[in-house]
Amino acid sequence: MKLKPQNTHKHLLNFTGSPVRPVLSCFHYQNGDVVATNSHIVLKVKNLSPGNLGEFNFNPKTLEINTDTYPDIDRVIPTSFNSEWKITPTCCSVITKFLKGFPKDACIKVKINLDGLEISNSEISSLFPIRNVSGDNRAEFTCNATYLKHILAFIADYTNDLVTFGFISSIRPVVFKKDGEFTAVLTPVRTK
Repeated sequence: MKLKPQNTHKHLLNFTGSPVRPVLSCFHYQNGDVVATNSHIVLKVKNLSPGNLGEFNFNPKTLEINTDTYPDIDRVIPTSFNSEWKITPTCCSVITKFLKGFPKDACIKVKINLDGLEISNSEISSLFPIRNVSGDNRAEFTCNATYLKHILAFIADYTNDLVTFGFISSIRPVVFKKDGEFTAVLTPVRTK
């Protein structure tokens, strides 16, 4: 499924970084795929642009090409997981609305078990339905609420199909993916 152009741009901008590292303010185009990252979250959308454009970094705010080396995103994306779950885009939309209630860049705790996915901080908690696919049925990590909101908002806008998300440990990246279409990576916050 293709996003509307204005939505594609909006979602990719949510994943870009600050001007401190100019290359992270760019969208990276390579063989038809487009990647955006701020080094804490990554969004890689497959076949979003024509494959014959080559490889380059484009800053959507300045409309300039950046010739710096873009980080090797593929090396930080885990490919095997201790646990995998499925989540619906509708559930992603509901969670996104819930996450809007948290202050910008608030740390939240995410607990996953057979009851579902629980998101909480010291004041509020809510449980959302998910499906266990394989592996351990319990996981727990802390993350930035704004970053999780950006990933789930993209999923809710992008697809009508179930999305897989994989977990390794509380200090390893969490991956949301739809094979052949997109991969989104969320880096947990270390609390100890």
